[in-house]
Amino acid sequence: MAITSLRTAYSNFLDNRRNLRTDIVKKYPEMIAQKSEALKGLKEDLETLKNHTTDGFSGMLVDRNIYDERKDAGEALLATIKSVGLQNTGAFIGAYKGFDMSVDFNKTKGAYELVLKGAISHRVEMGSDAVGNIMRIDNSLKEIENTIVKVSESLEDVQKQLKIAKEEVEKPFPKMEELKSMEKRLNELNRELSLDKADESEILLEEQNKTAYEAER
Repeated sequence: MAITSLRTAYSNFLDNRRNLRTDIVKKYPEMIAQKSEALKGLKEDLETLKNHTTDGFSGMLVDRNIYDERKDAGEALLATIKSVGLQNTGAFIGAYKGFDMSVDFNKTKGAYELVLKGAISHRVEMGSDAVGNIMRIDNSLKEIENTIVKVSESLEDVQKQLKIAKEEVEKPFPKMEELKSMEKRLNELNRELSLDKADESEILLEEQNKTAYEAER
């Protein structure tokens, strides 16, 4: 490998090591903290759900009224969402299975979302079907258990990435000895070239002095 290629490879190696060090002290710790916090919240919400889950529809509080039937709860929820408007999003509108409910508007999707607030927030896009919305809410809450598994796996993956990064950052440049040898040889050649040029300069100076001496005679 030519010395230019080796120098480029070494420069890239140093850049990668700097990036790894940044990831080790900032990126991975932040990701681990975020995922750990999310996992903690999900587990708390799963316990809340288990404590409030009964066979069938367990009733929903909507706008200070309790509804025992899915259809009635769904219709009341739709009416409340429509009455909220964009100015009052985020306000408390009811509760379901231990979770406070509020409404938000997703500008990207152009749709209202129901926000179920426990230890963390769970968002459910609302449609126009009253009973269908209750089913969406139930499905979202049932998904908490699966989400715990996914977040746990993701957290383990990030922790492994951090471990690998710590190992990689300690590794030396694999062609360091070859690069040192080439740099040493190049320096020797440059010194030899400098000496040759010095010798040529001395010879030229002697010839110039000789010519000048003869011209004076």
